[in-house]
Amino acid sequence: MYDSEENVAALVTAVEHVERAPWNEDLFTHASLRRYLRARQGKVAAAAKNLCDTVEWRREFWPLIADDHYRPVVSTHEKAFTLRLISRDEDGDIVMYSHFGKGKRPSAQEYGIHVVRSMEIAITMAETDDRIEHGAGKVTWVSDFFGFSLSDCNPRLYSTVLKVLDRHYPERLKRIVLVDAPRIFSGLYRAISPLVSPETRDKVLFLAARDLQTGIPGVPEPVGEWMVTEFAELRDKCVFPHKSWWSDEADKATGTSHCSRGYAPFLQELDSAHEALQRTISPSSSTLTKS
Repeated sequence: MYDSEENVAALVTAVEHVERAPWNEDLFTHASLRRYLRARQGKVAAAAKNLCDTVEWRREFWPLIADDHYRPVVSTHEKAFTLRLISRDEDGDIVMYSHFGKGKRPSAQEYGIHVVRSMEIAITMAETDDRIEHGAGKVTWVSDFFGFSLSDCNPRLYSTVLKVLDRHYPERLKRIVLVDAPRIFSGLYRAISPLVSPETRDKVLFLAARDLQTGIPGVPEPVGEWMVTEFAELRDKCVFPHKSWWSDEADKATGTSHCSRGYAPFLQELDSAHEALQRTISPSSSTLTKS
């Protein structure tokens, strides 16, 4: 087995020189070490290098997702940032949903910041479930291609996001579900897919909109129904201009009971997770330095 106890012990030894700190200690849990081993097919040296690379990446990137840096980025691209956490799946892990938004498109780095922060919130929340071991939480990302256009054919953006997920969130993705991806995306996907591991590519699922409610393994039926409604409202020319992905107030203008932020029973828990994340990613993280 790739993640045998023998391999875990060897990996512990291989990374024992790495300084532990509040911002990286979660990378060294038993479940996290097993994830890195599985992602590198049990090759201890490769897993150790991957983990050390993640520590250095996090040292540089972590301050960018703290509130003092993240909020100005969001305020600039609020209409374009549609990725949000909408529910738990049947295992207690998190489901994220996105589509192609309105307004000015973010840069690759700006979108990467949003994805990383979303992933960290999802992981924080997933691991509050008693069924999930600390360091083992996973995420399903459902991407609706509504609004996709030629201006979204940015290989750098997609390759940046996929490489971050592949290298620094190994075994965190259950699947990526691409809904109604147009033909124009096919060439882009062929170009970027070799940049990530076969294990990550195997988690990509192409799905037609009509299959949203029942076609995503492990997603509860009421959450599938939420997606179907969100999918329909995005395509309703009377409703779409009033929608917001971050404000419950905006939904009142649509005249429907549907909540665009996510599956309503989940949202209170989601808000609590934001607070928990801020206790982990504090403004002081911007002072990270190498010892």
